[in-house]
Amino acid sequence: MISFAITVKDEEFELKRLVLSLLPHIRRDMGEEIIVLADNRIPFPLLDWATFHADKVKTVEFRDDFAAFKNNILEMSRNKWIFQIDADEVVPFTVIDRL
Repeated sequence: MISFAITVKDEEFELKRLVLSLLPHIRRDMGEEIIVLADNRIPFPLLDWATFHADKVKTVEFRDDFAAFKNNILEMSRNKWIFQIDADEVVPFTVIDRL
C-alpha cells in the first residue's frame, strides 16, 4: 500500500489542514499510513498534535538541504510506495482515492 509522507518545516496551520483532509481517506486496515517528518524546531504543541494524528512522526534538523531532509522518509516508511507531500500542499480527494 501507500505511505503518505508529509514534510514540515514551519507550517503549523497547513500541516493540520493537510492531515485532517487525509485522515478520512487513509485505509489503515490495508496498511496505509501517515508519516510526518518535521524540522526539529517544530513547536512542541504541534509535534504533540502530529504524534496523536499520524502513524509515525520524526524530527530531524533541517540543514537547508531538502533532498537530505526528505531522504529520512525512506527509513520511516513500511510501504513500498511513498506519496510525499509538503505540508503546505493540498491533495484533491479524487487523487487520494484513486491511489
